Amino acid sequence: MVILAATLALLAISASAAEAYNNKSSVDCGGLFLLHTSDKQFSIRECNESASFDIKNLTLYGSLAHYRIMGRYSDKWDLKGTNELKFGSAGFESRFKYTTLGVDVSSLPFIHAKIDVHHPDSLFFVGASLAKGDPKIGNIRWISENKRDIVHEISVDWQTHFLYRGFNAGSKIGKQQISATAGFLKTNPENPDKEYYVRDSVQAIVLDGNYNIALNKDTIEAQYIFANADIYLFGIMQQESSRKRFMYVPLEANLHYAGARWKRQNMLAHMNFVYVNGEMDSNPDRFFETLAPNRALPSSVLKALSFSFLQKAFRTDVDLDVMGIFGGFAYQWPLGSKFIFTPKVRIDGYFVQGEVDIRQKTETKIIISAKSYIDEYTRKLSSFGSVLTLGSELSIGKSLALDFSMTQLIPFHINYKEVRPGEFHDANKQESTQKQGGTKGTSHNKDDRPQDHVTGEVPNKVSAAFRNGFATNFSIVYRI
Repeated sequence: MVILAATLALLAISASAAEAYNNKSSVDCGGLFLLHTSDKQFSIRECNESASFDIKNLTLYGSLAHYRIMGRYSDKWDLKGTNELKFGSAGFESRFKYTTLGVDVSSLPFIHAKIDVHHPDSLFFVGASLAKGDPKIGNIRWISENKRDIVHEISVDWQTHFLYRGFNAGSKIGKQQISATAGFLKTNPENPDKEYYVRDSVQAIVLDGNYNIALNKDTIEAQYIFANADIYLFGIMQQESSRKRFMYVPLEANLHYAGARWKRQNMLAHMNFVYVNGEMDSNPDRFFETLAPNRALPSSVLKALSFSFLQKAFRTDVDLDVMGIFGGFAYQWPLGSKFIFTPKVRIDGYFVQGEVDIRQKTETKIIISAKSYIDEYTRKLSSFGSVLTLGSELSIGKSLALDFSMTQLIPFHINYKEVRPGEFHDANKQESTQKQGGTKGTSHNKDDRPQDHVTGEVPNKVSAAFRNGFATNFSIVYRI
């Protein structure tokens, strides 16, 4: 879903720039510090400078953007992902009586073109868009917890090559408008001239339906989104003319989102629901291991180790279900006339519940002998709380506006458990597992499991303010 999210983000940035139909320039900077614990971390920092100009029915716009994304997850191996993007983009949108044309070009590289055909009073409209790009998803590093491992760290670069096609249609009757969009995403796997890289093959569909109605002082909006993605990720080590696959991750994911919003002058209320489910099935065939770190060794190391080298591989099955409800209320108070100071407050509540079933088989081979152990467990998370946003805007006439906001996640309850029912709570299953036969040299005994595995509830980590669930944003807008 990372590729799908990145593509939709690029299209959203393109769309937001195209909607700036005023002569203005702006600077927008912010950061999201979602998680910062000893074993998990995720943060985003961004800064964007943009400008747009209207010349009759033509809008020209351009921007410079800087994004830095960082994530880390530790579980036997320390998985770190980083991406720092600096890119510029430019585009135009030309509006005629029956058609609207637009093109956006970015240095990522990325290009997006669209055409809309509409009735002069928007009684109906249809459109199509086409986007192609080669953005860098980032760098991923696997770092073993055991620094004595021969393969202590694997660092790979990930760049995707996608083609997006979108179709939209809608109608505006009186004060009501309804629209629908269908988007189709496909990536083309390529082999770059690098020693380590991730290659992806993705097919995804996104369906988006919108409805809004204006009633005197009130505006009501509703939206539903469905997305389905089949994703295959391959970790490749390339040396001269040979390639070795050390990672194989087949994913299937679905997303359902429904939201409603009510707005009246300085007041806003909304309610959102999201459900995500995904699964990853392991493949028992050779060279299709989920992760085989030792296959990422250079040929020179393999020759030196000969047949005495200890081989280890992981095959993982994952089943994920996550549900969330998010809603709240916002209000702002414009004060003044020439210099308008507007305090803003937004209070939201959330409830999140998720469960992931994991079955990991670790295979170890030494020359002709082999042994393996299977680790099965379920991780459950439930949490509810609030999200508080405080901000203010200062407007000087109609030409200058400064806006600042801070958001803090305030959890009232967090329950995180790791359960292994097969080991202790189901004696019949444990007994049948011990009686299972296998190939020569294969072991499934409990003693073969790593000793640092813990069964039962994982202690809650107390979130620190301004480090977990914290976001801030500052923007300056100047209108000509």
